[in-house]
This record gives sequence, structure tokens and C-alpha cells, in this order.
Amino acid sequence: MIFENKLTTAKLKMVYVIILGAVASLSAFFFFERYDFWVKDLIVGIIAFLVSVYIFLLMLKPDFIYINDTKEKIIVRYYSSHPFFRKYKTFEIPIRAVDKFKINKSFGGLKRDIVFTAKNKGKIIMFPSVSITGLNKKERKVFEKFLIRLDNELKMYKQ
Repeated sequence: MIFENKLTTAKLKMVYVIILGAVASLSAFFFFERYDFWVKDLIVGIIAFLVSVYIFLLMLKPDFIYINDTKEKIIVRYYSSHPFFRKYKTFEIPIRAVDKFKINKSFGGLKRDIVFTAKNKGKIIMFPSVSITGLNKKERKVFEKFLIRLDNELKMYKQ
């Protein structure tokens, strides 16, 4: 089964671009136009709000995720939804080596990460955490069903 959140990631990427464009436009307007002080105070307030939202999104770090579980391995691909300086990352875990997966919550429960662990030759291997913060409610429900199915497959494989 394959799970991915391509549409939500595209929407988040557009939010980043719109915020950056609005901040650049309002900054240019602030420096080159002559208006009353209350207009400039309003522009500074809007810029501060937009920058705060941008920083908040950077701290949540929503990612695009692609998870494919085949009969032999689990393939996880992910990258940041931020439109600039993204790094495409991937890892594969053989099904026989998967030990468990865990969802970690932080930042007041707003940021969620999934961490896969595997056992190989008596060693425990922890894979990088993948942010699932960018999932909307519908995708989150599908993802939970996907994880339940994966967990059942892992239990059956270990028996």
C-alpha cells in the first residue's frame, strides 16, 4: 500500500510563497511610499504577523511523505514542504528487520513525527524522524489506518 500527502504539501508550499511575497511587497511599500504614521504602523503590524506565521510554520516543519510497504521492505521518502533549500531524503527498511514505529508529539501536540526502529543482528537501529504535521484530518485518518494495517502485517510476519 502507498501513502503520500502530495496535495497538502503543494498547498503548504504555496502558503510559504504567498507569505514571502506579501512580506516583500509590504516592505517595499513601507520604504518607498509616504503615508501617515498609522498606515506605516499597520503595515509593520501586518509584516510582523506574517513573519510570525512563517516562523511558526518553520518550527512545525511539515514534510511531504511517501511510504510504500511492499512484501520485502518499507520505503520512506520525505522532504520539507518549504519551497527553497529542500533536501530529498529516503530510507528503506526490510520488513523482517522492522521492530516498531512510534509517533512523537511535541510543541504542545502540534508537531508530530513518526520514528521507525529496526533490529538487525542484535542491534537496534533508529531511523530519522519524519514529520507528519502536514497531514490534514482526512489524510491523518488514512495514515492511521495505514499504520494499523502495517502493524498487523508486522505482527503476522513475526509469528
